[in-house]
Amino acid sequence: IGEIDSSDATAQPYGMMHGAGFAALAETLASVGGLAQVDFPTEHVVGQSVALNLMKPAPLGSTVVGHGVCEHSGRTTQVWNVRMHPLGEPDRLLAVARVAVAVVRP
Repeated sequence: IGEIDSSDATAQPYGMMHGAGFAALAETLASVGGLAQVDFPTEHVVGQSVALNLMKPAPLGSTVVGHGVCEHSGRTTQVWNVRMHPLGEPDRLLAVARVAVAVVRP
């Protein structure tokens, strides 16, 4: 679980959160969750891909909450689903993302 504030820093020109803000939240949740599932510090996770679907806008001043679930955790990859909604409104889906992370050995 994580959150991001919809502010001027994450805004697009029409006064709502930019899709990149949703993508950043989703990839952050997958990366932090993924790191908890590997043998750190001998293994790390890095983002591979983000597929994002936006359903409703997040107006400036709102807080967006994301919940990530690992759907696959393999030796070299993990796949996460992340659902995002306004703070306090878990039934109002704003966006969903599927995030793939690679397990790497630095």
